[in-house]
Amino acid sequence: LTSSDSSGSVTRVEYFRNEVIEQYEIGDHKNFVYLVLDQSSRSGAIIDPQTDLSAPLLALEKNVCELTHILITHTHFDHTAGLGELLERFPKIRFVVHQLELHRLNKNITNDKRLITVTGDETINIGSLPVRVIHTPGHSTGECCYLVPTEPAFILTGDAVFIGDCGRTD
Repeated sequence: LTSSDSSGSVTRVEYFRNEVIEQYEIGDHKNFVYLVLDQSSRSGAIIDPQTDLSAPLLALEKNVCELTHILITHTHFDHTAGLGELLERFPKIRFVVHQLELHRLNKNITNDKRLITVTGDETINIGSLPVRVIHTPGHSTGECCYLVPTEPAFILTGDAVFIGDCGRTD
């Protein structure tokens, strides 16, 4: 199913097991922000939070899902601009960052007890949905992709792969 709203482009895909991924084009850089929703546990994760997260947060509310995780593919500003706001707004939220990406984050964020540091090949459970962390250095030394093992499976790549192009190294 595909739909749009006034706050950004939204693509919604429903899976056989009721997991949902939503895609939002947000911010001046027109980056994609994703929601991964596990309907069975009413849990959700946001990937690469940009500024103005009103559309994905409204989708969480409409799906009656609790935002439990933030998954960061890499720490370039256009992929983390909304991180601070989410950490303030959701005191129980956990966030995932590769250890090689910590140097770009504020010390208040890297010292936060809710930080989950990864090296690659870990699994983060979003409710009952296991999301696999895959270390994909290139665009950034700690770039990670997140594999959502639904049927069909999806991989959220950050800037490792661009639509219609390959990722670049910075």
